[in-house]
Amino acid sequence: MNNPFFICKIWQNDDFHFSIEWDDGMVQKFRLSELQRICSCANCKDEITGKSILNANSIHHDVRATVVRSVGRYGIQIQFTSGCSFGIYSLEELRQMK
Repeated sequence: MNNPFFICKIWQNDDFHFSIEWDDGMVQKFRLSELQRICSCANCKDEITGKSILNANSIHHDVRATVVRSVGRYGIQIQFTSGCSFGIYSLEELRQMK
């Protein structure tokens, strides 16, 4: 992306969703289980091939977050109730999601 985007506001919609309002006014809603399915941490994705080693079917639809924290000025990290908590979702990656 040419222009970096920044989060103005982030909030929990319910136990399974959160939303981000970006500095340009765009608002996106995310489902936690969908984010965990694309986690890029070393436990979920092979570091050499980049291939997912996580069985997407093993992620329950009712996954929640215990913590969502900012990682510098470039991303967020989510600690899921299913145990995974190592993946970092870049702001660019989040912004590009539909």
